Amino acid sequence: MTARFKIFIFILIPFLLGSQPANGQQVRRHVLALYDSKAGETPKENHVHMNAEVILNHLGCVVDYHDLQSGLPDDGSMQKYRGVLTWFYRNEMDAPVAYLRWATRQVQAGRRFVILGNIGAFMDRQTGKFLKIAKLNQFTNKLGFMIKTANWTEEPSLIELVYKDPEMVEFERTLDYEVTQYEHYSVTVPGSKVYLKLRRNDQPDSESDLVFTTSHGGFAAAAYVVYENNRTFNKKWRLNPFRFFEEAFGLRGLPRPDVTTLNGMRIWTSHIDGDALISKSEVKQDAYCGEVIRDEILKKYRWPTSVSVVVGEIIRGQQFADIARSIYEIDWVEAASHSHAHPFYWAEDYAGKEKYASRHLPIPGYTFNVRTEVIGSVKYINETLLPSGKKVRTFFWTGNCEPTPAAIKLCQKLGIHNINGGDSIFDGKNPSYTSVAPLGVEVGGYRQIYAPNSNENIYTNEWHGPYYGFKFVLETFRNTESPVRIKPINIYYHYYSGERWAALNALKKVLDETIILEVAPMFISEYTAIVQGFYSAQMTKVDSHTWRLSNYGECRTVRFDRSDAFPDLAHCQNVLGFMHYQGSLYVHLGGAPQAVVALTDVEPKKIYLEQGSHKIANWTAGQGRISFEATGYGKGEFVIANLSQDADYKIAMHDGKTSGLVQKSDMNGRLRFLHPMSGTISIRISKLR
Repeated sequence: MTARFKIFIFILIPFLLGSQPANGQQVRRHVLALYDSKAGETPKENHVHMNAEVILNHLGCVVDYHDLQSGLPDDGSMQKYRGVLTWFYRNEMDAPVAYLRWATRQVQAGRRFVILGNIGAFMDRQTGKFLKIAKLNQFTNKLGFMIKTANWTEEPSLIELVYKDPEMVEFERTLDYEVTQYEHYSVTVPGSKVYLKLRRNDQPDSESDLVFTTSHGGFAAAAYVVYENNRTFNKKWRLNPFRFFEEAFGLRGLPRPDVTTLNGMRIWTSHIDGDALISKSEVKQDAYCGEVIRDEILKKYRWPTSVSVVVGEIIRGQQFADIARSIYEIDWVEAASHSHAHPFYWAEDYAGKEKYASRHLPIPGYTFNVRTEVIGSVKYINETLLPSGKKVRTFFWTGNCEPTPAAIKLCQKLGIHNINGGDSIFDGKNPSYTSVAPLGVEVGGYRQIYAPNSNENIYTNEWHGPYYGFKFVLETFRNTESPVRIKPINIYYHYYSGERWAALNALKKVLDETIILEVAPMFISEYTAIVQGFYSAQMTKVDSHTWRLSNYGECRTVRFDRSDAFPDLAHCQNVLGFMHYQGSLYVHLGGAPQAVVALTDVEPKKIYLEQGSHKIANWTAGQGRISFEATGYGKGEFVIANLSQDADYKIAMHDGKTSGLVQKSDMNGRLRFLHPMSGTISIRISKLR
């Protein structure tokens, strides 16, 4: 092959990868979680959504839910799924034989099947009869294990530990003195991995595999998945869900769209629910809470904050509208709606239900109407409160944060985002990933996005005290950053944090301790757009080290866990740079609709963006010169890598006015510089001779 032909091929390959999406093998990211509404489960009230989905999201998976009472999915609709996950409440169901036949077909079709707790099909609920073990084993044998006998016991004195892998089965709580359940299973597929093996001391040949993965999926018996305290109802993972799901669903080595990070930096957001703007404050005489938050927080911290109002409060007096307008005039404030009358419940049918008697704030002559709550409130804010050039970007759910499909559909019709619900918390009182919510929930075919963290109402016991309680959200921020970055920072509060000194000081402490970190500040609407990009992202494996990414929207980070590889920047497309953190490779994507990520063991020589606090556009780098645009508010922080070592660089910046500085790269050829952000800034970097 001639040198000219080799050059032609290397130029052509990236073009082909980006222009022929049919090439390669598409990565299936969707997992189907089954639940049984007849057993009291719902799309939100089930073990998978409440405990496991957040881990699967972190591993790059989208979880869809299906009710067994609506029938079993047909084979055509199952084509998009990587696997099936079950975590049933009970060991009985309607038509268990039909279910086992369907489950067997899924394994035969190459889909991973993962069972937590129990198989769910031991008894026919309609007849009350138990299935024969042989019938159950027709399915389990395909999955890679068999039920040996029905000699189960919950008598601890009869159960002995044969083997355990502490890393897998003692993740957040040990098994010491808590080996309390025995069932008799045996793995049958070579190459399977057994992590917990028990036996009965009163029976021969009773060794049982209670936690294991096979090439077809995995299984973990009920007592060895999650521990729950019967007094406090707090839960802890026994199973290591990160490692177990990665193995059981065959996810290792796959790229993961990541919603926690932008250009290597942890995302930072803040949003305010509109409650109590009109309440009187104890902090300042004759001041309203809205004024205190405006003067003590929004004006002093020039960081992007998404702010809502409750229209039913604002219309009570001209002074309240004036306060709202003065807040929305602040450049780094984004507009949102917190409804018209702050519904506590969003369900359509409340007739005869006493608990719904006070379903919204008392507004004379007003009766709940979902169009007024969504469309009406947004229209009022847009037309009455906002300065020219601003529009409502997001709707913040109120009350129990359980919107109906109709309510979410109206947000979609308006072209605005929606958020709230979830109530993630991870601290000394709730020391477990089981208390961390997933990204969102599907509601009647629409997507509700959860807030990344809980607000001060949770930390103050629904505003009954302690009023300084919000400072403990810092524990959650730390625990969701290390050892795994699983959530962004979200400083989420209400205007009533301006009512009392203790609450206001707690809020300031939270702000002060987070804005000094290496973070990527953004509006909450930008975060919700990133989450939407996570759900829509598609990935194609071109070869053993090359991936084509598309439909990721604003989700511009892809992560490779337990990887010390590097992007081959010469053969990547739409890749700005990368960084290694916590053993993972974070790859930063640009604004183009598609990207190609090629990995290599060789560290690149090209200049790249190692970290950047804001969204980057028009990136160019080469010959010692770099130029790009960054947009946003808050602290701007950028790290450029692979420059000359210990060299002087001129950094010219323009954001309406031109400024500049000269800064030296370090001994590793990295140039780090800061600049306060206030809109869009153009940056030009060149080496001084």
